[in-house]
Amino acid sequence: SDAKPTIYAYNAVLNAAEFTVGNEVDLEEAFQVACETFDEVRQSETLKPDHVTYGSFMGVISQLMPKSDIRNDMVQLVFRRCCVDGQLASVVMKKFREAADAAQFQDLMGKASDGGELPKEWTYNVRGARQ
Repeated sequence: SDAKPTIYAYNAVLNAAEFTVGNEVDLEEAFQVACETFDEVRQSETLKPDHVTYGSFMGVISQLMPKSDIRNDMVQLVFRRCCVDGQLASVVMKKFREAADAAQFQDLMGKASDGGELPKEWTYNVRGARQ
């Protein structure tokens, strides 16, 4: 059979990981599954991450990673990829604000951090969500 999972299936896995409860082992496993899932979508020739993918993965970082330089690096990398892909919807912004510290948020958002308009290229591929 040529059946392949859709972006919705991958997003469901990321969502489940973000809201995992349990002990440290459970949370580490959820984080590992989320990272592998996100990488699989990013490397796919047939799928593209959408605003839900980025929002859910940013939520995973926020919920499952302790504050650290590594977390900050991941937040920056995911945020920049999201902007390059034009998928910065309000759900991603909400999760980004939760994952980033105040200085990082301002640094990455630039003028838009003060309520300014987001660059159009950051949002141009968002479909079916508030931008």
